[in-house]
Amino acid sequence: MTNFMLRTTIVVAALGLAGISPSAEAQSQQGGLPTVSARVSAVEGIAATLQGAVTTLQTQLTALQTANSNLQTANNNLQTANNNLQTALSAEIAARVAADAALQAAINSETAQRTADVQELRGLINAAGSKAFSTFRGQSALANGASGGVGAIGPLPAGNYLVTAKAVIQELGSNTSWTCTLRTEDGRAIDRTSGFNASHTGNASIVENVAMATLTAPGSIIMICGTEVAGPSCELTSCSSVVDIAMVAVQVGEAQISCADVFNCPAN
Repeated sequence: MTNFMLRTTIVVAALGLAGISPSAEAQSQQGGLPTVSARVSAVEGIAATLQGAVTTLQTQLTALQTANSNLQTANNNLQTANNNLQTALSAEIAARVAADAALQAAINSETAQRTADVQELRGLINAAGSKAFSTFRGQSALANGASGGVGAIGPLPAGNYLVTAKAVIQELGSNTSWTCTLRTEDGRAIDRTSGFNASHTGNASIVENVAMATLTAPGSIIMICGTEVAGPSCELTSCSSVVDIAMVAVQVGEAQISCADVFNCPAN
């Protein structure tokens, strides 16, 4: 609305308030000009007042519109901030869920690996740990001058072994030299010991063997004893008696053996 139209409207409104009709100009102004002038002045005053009120209202409306625009801008900024916060929160939740899943997977993997390592370590300990085997035989009769197995230990698993063997030799009537040898099943002699008996009844001697041996396959270790020379015949069924034969084999993790067969070892 233009200022002219606004002022015209205000004037018309003021005339109405003042009780003046626009057609009053057509009426006779005889004796009434002062009154009309006063009324016009009153209308102009009212119009000025109304103009001031309109200006005030217009200013207040502009301020209200500005405030409303600022509020809308603030609301838009707040909505944007809320959206950004929600996006960041969703991203953080997703990242933490993924991190928790990765951590749990790592824990499960580590637990499984440690369990496997413990089992492997136990297996290595069991494999490398000492295992002992023993055997005992009360008596093995040998005819005078004969040679034969008096004891055996096994079958033993493949591996490295420290082997000890002991036998008591009893002679009933001759001076005899005895030899006891430890042999593997494949024929290797791993130790040899000799003993001597004087010629009187009941004489006895102890023969001992100690050796290291490596078995590349499961097998037994045999103790073979015999006299080096044949003595006279005996009236008794058994002229020689080998008793209390004890053998022990201890498996070890590592072994360094300088000679695998005593019959093929150098003199020095």
